[in-house]
Amino acid sequence: MLKHSLKSLCLMASLLGSFSAAYAQTQMEEANPLRPFAVKDNGKIRSHFQVPYSALVDYYKFAGQGTIVENTVDSPLMDLDMDVLTDISKNEVEFYVDLRRKKAFPMRLLSPESVSKLFVLRPEVYIKLAGAEDFLDAKRKVYAQKEFKKLKYEKDFVYLEDWRSLNHPPVRNLGDDLTVWDKEYTPIDYSKKESVFYKESFQKNLDTISNTELTFGNKVKLLANGSSFQRKLKEIRGAKKSVLIAVMSFFCDDSSRELEDVLVNKVKEGVDVKLMVEKVWTKISMKRCMRRMVEGGVDVVYANDLLKKGDESALFHNKFMIIDNSKVIMGGSNIVASDNISTGYNHMNRDNDVFVEGPIATEAMMNYILLWKKYMGQKNVLNQERNPNVKDISIYEKIALDQKNQERLAGQRGAEQYATILNDPKARNQGVCRFVTQNPDTDKHKLTKVFMEYIKNAQERMNLTTGSIYFDLPSHDEKERARETFNKQLFKEIFAATGRGIKLNIIGNGIDGGYGEISNMINLLKMKSRMEFKPVRKTIYGILTGWLDRSAAKKNQPYLEYIQQLPNARAWANFQYMHSKMMQIDRVASMVSSYNLEEWSGDKSHETSIICLDESLSREMDESFLRDFANSVPAAVTPHEAPLVEETEEEEEVTE
Repeated sequence: MLKHSLKSLCLMASLLGSFSAAYAQTQMEEANPLRPFAVKDNGKIRSHFQVPYSALVDYYKFAGQGTIVENTVDSPLMDLDMDVLTDISKNEVEFYVDLRRKKAFPMRLLSPESVSKLFVLRPEVYIKLAGAEDFLDAKRKVYAQKEFKKLKYEKDFVYLEDWRSLNHPPVRNLGDDLTVWDKEYTPIDYSKKESVFYKESFQKNLDTISNTELTFGNKVKLLANGSSFQRKLKEIRGAKKSVLIAVMSFFCDDSSRELEDVLVNKVKEGVDVKLMVEKVWTKISMKRCMRRMVEGGVDVVYANDLLKKGDESALFHNKFMIIDNSKVIMGGSNIVASDNISTGYNHMNRDNDVFVEGPIATEAMMNYILLWKKYMGQKNVLNQERNPNVKDISIYEKIALDQKNQERLAGQRGAEQYATILNDPKARNQGVCRFVTQNPDTDKHKLTKVFMEYIKNAQERMNLTTGSIYFDLPSHDEKERARETFNKQLFKEIFAATGRGIKLNIIGNGIDGGYGEISNMINLLKMKSRMEFKPVRKTIYGILTGWLDRSAAKKNQPYLEYIQQLPNARAWANFQYMHSKMMQIDRVASMVSSYNLEEWSGDKSHETSIICLDESLSREMDESFLRDFANSVPAAVTPHEAPLVEETEEEEEVTE
């Protein structure tokens, strides 16, 4: 029984089978710190038992062989609502161990954010034990030895449940040396960096494709998870003139109510607040908060393209806001709890936005004005009658045109500046940004075309994150594979790039992410019911979360597996729900957008992106991507799937 129950608890056995089963068994019998709590009076082994935190610390020293150690930097413990607990310390927490499922969780309802901080990974030890060059290489080697069944990797020892599929504590601090994580991430001297993206001809070509132009001298800051929501609250509270918001979803949850109240209060202060939301989603689940905001003087209109027919049909998937005509926050985040309160570790969305201050705001205003004029109709008139402080959109049109002219005179925008800026090693890496949108009234595929140009001209590497993914698979029928879309063209360019030696790292969703917001909500209910004696409720939540997680993994696994088999490609599944939509090409060009790598974004949706050449943003993107790779598991390659290199080469010939 002991051999059957505890055989695989040693991490070293997972690291390429470096210990024999007999040696591991000896270790379990004589040294396993869980043994005193697992053994019954009759000598048999319990499958479920409780241990103090101190025993778990000793266990990870033993099982981890130095890879997992206690975090000596204490942080306040928080409950599932992210409220600080003052009546308990980590040393007083008991943990429930389930040997059959190889998981442990606290007997107190702690936030996954707190649990994830209890232990830290020592990457240098992990790398050494795996015989690898860097951490990402080590992780790929370790997981390649694991059995993958039922859409998840088998566990080799008792994980904390909040680590999910990770065989180590989630990584937070990367340290100063990024080559620990990926040996190729040596520091870049951007004053000496050469790239086709700095060429005047490349950027002028993008001007033509996108009907946009570069702006210069923008101040750029990458925002992650709930910190973006806090930045939105801060900027809106400080607004003096106007707040213009375009977002697909503005949910009526407790966290979003805070923003709702802030917007209504700004109206009372005389600030003009406009909100543009997707109509169908809003009518289904967000009417209550929309009604409160309209009654509070917020000028609200609805984008109603989704139910139109033919080429006019489109999902309003934009997510951007403009404050005082000078600042922009945009990216992948909706106004919903899964984004608002996310830490990136608490089983909510893993998401990113970007804050930009400068002439890029004028471009965002021009796009906002076009959309507002399309949708405002009678609603805008009624809103103006209800609140005399509401400004007509024509006022912003004049402001934007005046700003644009002033910026051109000041050399802050336009092709006439390209030769000067793009040939200056310092200036070309300081806030050189482009704002690009696509919609059915201009060009439904504009962003896709722009992204393809960057991918075609990539020289070294591509880093991508996406909430959902779609392209042609060998398993698709002939009719589906014959159907041409811009989304498929984009992936042909991505695959052609890997074929010519460009390195690809892409992060999507596996069994840990589930179906995003709905999975996050049900999982939270499941965790809250953990200590309740309500077996029916707990069973229902368990069944629902399991079904959602498996369904999402079943949908995404074939695409990530396909990519994993391509030359020069690595595919990953994050341990949170990946909702971020970012691209980084050659560590030079940075894109933060609302654009997923699937057909809705490629062919059917309103989408927005900010694309920048900015040294500080590039460094932030380096760390963001590396942290996400570290907190992901490699996409599994199942035995039934044959290598796909030959098919990829055929597709490259078609692309050329």
